Amino acid sequence: MSTRGGSAAMAGMAGHLAAPLTKAAAVTGGRPFYGLDCSETIHTWDPSCVSASVGILKYVYGIGVQVYGPLYLLQWLYQRRSLRDLLTRTAPSVLRSSAFLAAIGGSFVTFECLLRRAAGYQALPLAGCGGFCCSLLAILIERKKRRSELALYCVSQSVEAGWRSLAAKGYVPLIPGGDVAAFSAAAAALGYLWESDRDAVPGTMQTVMRLVLGEAADAADDAAAAAGGDGGGAEEGGDVAAVRRQLARRRARRRQALRRVLRALLRGLAIGFAVSLATRAFRLRRAGLSSRVFWELVSPERHLSYAGFVGLFAGGYAAVRHALAARGKGVAGACAGAVAGLSIMLTRSSDLSGYVASRAAEALFRAAVARGYCRSHYHGDSLIFALCCAVIIHVAAYEPHHLRSSYWGFLLKFSPRFADINRTDALFLGWESTKLLHESHWKRRGAPAVERLL
Repeated sequence: MSTRGGSAAMAGMAGHLAAPLTKAAAVTGGRPFYGLDCSETIHTWDPSCVSASVGILKYVYGIGVQVYGPLYLLQWLYQRRSLRDLLTRTAPSVLRSSAFLAAIGGSFVTFECLLRRAAGYQALPLAGCGGFCCSLLAILIERKKRRSELALYCVSQSVEAGWRSLAAKGYVPLIPGGDVAAFSAAAAALGYLWESDRDAVPGTMQTVMRLVLGEAADAADDAAAAAGGDGGGAEEGGDVAAVRRQLARRRARRRQALRRVLRALLRGLAIGFAVSLATRAFRLRRAGLSSRVFWELVSPERHLSYAGFVGLFAGGYAAVRHALAARGKGVAGACAGAVAGLSIMLTRSSDLSGYVASRAAEALFRAAVARGYCRSHYHGDSLIFALCCAVIIHVAAYEPHHLRSSYWGFLLKFSPRFADINRTDALFLGWESTKLLHESHWKRRGAPAVERLL
């Protein structure tokens, strides 16, 4: 089928789906899906609300066991725990985390149907309300120490998806280079806290920063402080030989600092290359072993951008930190992080920028709580997770093209029924909600919904 013919067929199918909605909206003052059953809007694959919810719950629970089982098992092997600990702690953790995922998928349909019956019609905000309810219920199942990590992961996803959705409607502008600015600001905040209040930096980020930066910052700080002290002594002494010895020691310290910066640069290049290689190997694990796949895996030019990013970050941080050591640890760390953060331009990863920004926000909040500027709430992470999931689920239900392609694929892996939601109410509003669904999808999955609507 030609491209023009396929586009015409898709437009015709979407028009048939949207016809009842347009008619209903004209009668009800612009409220799409008014008078339509939830099986024609949400669970189009099954006319029963209970059966649809239970089916998703079983499917997602099985996927959760497959994902969390190897993950927790590797953690158990790495920590070298006992067999009793495997049965009493690791196995319950797998079942609990899987139940957390299953609760999100299964209870979403349940809450959507309940809210639709309470409101009397299916409205666009109900997807976000249902997402909030199911996410709040699910996060309370998960362990407390994992709630903040899950909330921070969802913060970056929801902010990006929500901003894209608002920008498409003209409410906010799209900022060119926003990911670079966000990463640089986050690196500046983490650099400040790394130098002045290291306990506020989350444990995961401490491990990453210690691995990437090493001891370059502390060594550069000691060298710069010693150089400043030696300078004062040299000015007080009038002996020419003493001044020459002081100048020679300064030159030696500068050469030593330069070697440390180069060492940090090379260490960052090696770490970046190894991480890029491991990531690409994980992505190509299902492609099978062939000469093309092997060359794509080991080809150096495919990993140079990420290796250069990590290397310039480590080397740039060490260099700026050494140059501004006399200004104070906090100021020098913030400036070093801001300058080193510009190295993200070599790879331009919105995922990485969002994750680091959320971690920086967490570190700043912990520092503010420790200094008495604000208070922490026990269920604050749960509320943040529920609010962010409400935004993500609303966008996934009606505007999936505003999600990252990798995250949309992640949602479809855990619950393929996300693609079966009838999104033609958003077509009525001009949201292009079926942009990611091709004609084959309408024929394969949307036929039952089409028959009921027509």
